Amino acid sequence: MKYTYLFLAMLFSFGGTAQTDTLLGLPLMPGDTGQVLTEAERMPLFPGCEALENGEADAYQQMKACADQQMLEFVYRTMKYPPEALAKKTEGTAIVSFIVEPDGRITSVRLVRGPGDGCGAEALRIVDLMAKEVAPWHPAVYKWDLVRVQFNLPIKFYTPRFAKDLSTPSDVLMGLPVMAGDTGKIYKVTQQMPLFPGCGDLGFYPERKRCAETKMIEFIYGNIEYPPEAIANGTEGMAVVSFIIERDGRVTSARIVRDPGDGCGAEAIRLVDMMAREEAPWNAGVQNGEAVRMQFNLPVKFKLD
Repeated sequence: MKYTYLFLAMLFSFGGTAQTDTLLGLPLMPGDTGQVLTEAERMPLFPGCEALENGEADAYQQMKACADQQMLEFVYRTMKYPPEALAKKTEGTAIVSFIVEPDGRITSVRLVRGPGDGCGAEALRIVDLMAKEVAPWHPAVYKWDLVRVQFNLPIKFYTPRFAKDLSTPSDVLMGLPVMAGDTGKIYKVTQQMPLFPGCGDLGFYPERKRCAETKMIEFIYGNIEYPPEAIANGTEGMAVVSFIIERDGRVTSARIVRDPGDGCGAEAIRLVDMMAREEAPWNAGVQNGEAVRMQFNLPVKFKLD
């Protein structure tokens, strides 16, 4: 019998409380010539949820939910509430329009609406940072082709989140702590995510990220052992292991958070333990130019064929 193992390279889970429906692509400019669409069968997706692209019928909806949450965390952790708006308690929604190109680049950024007192400028700064420092988006798909799509990003400015003591750890993370009782030292998303070792000699971050994902897949394929009990019982499913990538690239605090049973969870833990012992240190996550501790969730899919 042949067994195939589909490894999903990266997955991030979040505990934020903001509403994901504020970050959907909302078309504002109907009547376009067709070169830039305002709607598509599959809208562009913020990067970081590639692990969920597994060919299953509901994969896109899972990726979209994950991508919306990824973008929420990026926006509200990156945001710096304008001092003038904070002093005047200015609140409201800024909307930034941009185009997601077929190669995932962000272009043609412009402010559609802003509540004033610097909020619009801050929204533009966030999108500009997104374009420069975040990996390319997953482009839109229309009739099986990758297409240019206009994406309108609403960003809510709400003063109570920022009006308290801004030196507290939860405010450092824009009110989105990683774990209950966390000190603020562990992130769940960063401007540059941690990378599996072996690609440090490549130049640009997106290229290093693609290389690192490939090397992680190779590590999993080369070391996974389908548990005999799972084979006997026909057990399939996804195991998810959570661990911390330390500032020096070490893997620590590994624990199972999802287990399809019959030894699959234990095998996923074994792989991460092997990774921690035998592989070189990871490239740590980077936030504002500094290496930071980050929680990383690794899904491993077990499938019999």
